[in-house]
Amino acid sequence: MVEKIGISLLFKIATKEKYLKEFQDGYLFMRPLDYFQKLENQQDYQRPDRYEGLSALYQPKKVKIRYGGIEINPDDLTNHVMITNNTYNLNRYIFCMSSVNNSNWSEIPVDKIDEFKKDIFPSDKLNEFGPHVLIITNFQNFIDRVINAIKKVKYSYRMSMK
Repeated sequence: MVEKIGISLLFKIATKEKYLKEFQDGYLFMRPLDYFQKLENQQDYQRPDRYEGLSALYQPKKVKIRYGGIEINPDDLTNHVMITNNTYNLNRYIFCMSSVNNSNWSEIPVDKIDEFKKDIFPSDKLNEFGPHVLIITNFQNFIDRVINAIKKVKYSYRMSMK
């Protein structure tokens, strides 16, 4: 069971309606991580994700780094500390969906309605993924079914709701 995190619904966007029909029929189309990393290296790629394939991301003040016996002062770090394990991750297949998340809003004050809309409605950038959308309203049931199917074929998996 995945922890409850305020997701109201999941949705999958596709360039063709037939892809969503295949998805409804139980087929999850995935590609290995290195496919997406190679896309990101192309100059005309429009959807980069600089955190693609990270194993961990740490705030500079919350991590101690030793390199060759020398401890690096956190004040000398200018950004996040990003850890990757490319030999492990590059051949991992990934499947992505988007969600509407309302966990930050237990109530909506009148003067915060615009902020609420901005927070809860998906970004217009998602239009780049295609004009067809499949909405999953019972996301916990969907997640449980996916996990059960993966376990049935004895595959390993890692799931993130970020």
